[in-house]
Amino acid sequence: MAKPAVSRNAFRGLFALYALRVHHDHEPAGEDRLLKLFRSSEDIPDKLLELWSDRAEMLGPEVVGATLSNGTRRIIDH
Repeated sequence: MAKPAVSRNAFRGLFALYALRVHHDHEPAGEDRLLKLFRSSEDIPDKLLELWSDRAEMLGPEVVGATLSNGTRRIIDH
């Protein structure tokens, strides 16, 4: 199996980074949701992580970053 372009820890780090940001912005509900995603990301199957890595590589960092930022905002706001 090929090593994914994004490690599991890097993927989990995205959730941790966004959780830190909403903590700084004093949004406890959003922080709780993002921390739940962080904890559950340990259980992401390798196949899904590889698929995410492949698709993220095809789209490019700018598109992925914008999509993650928008998606995270929706998680926080719900």
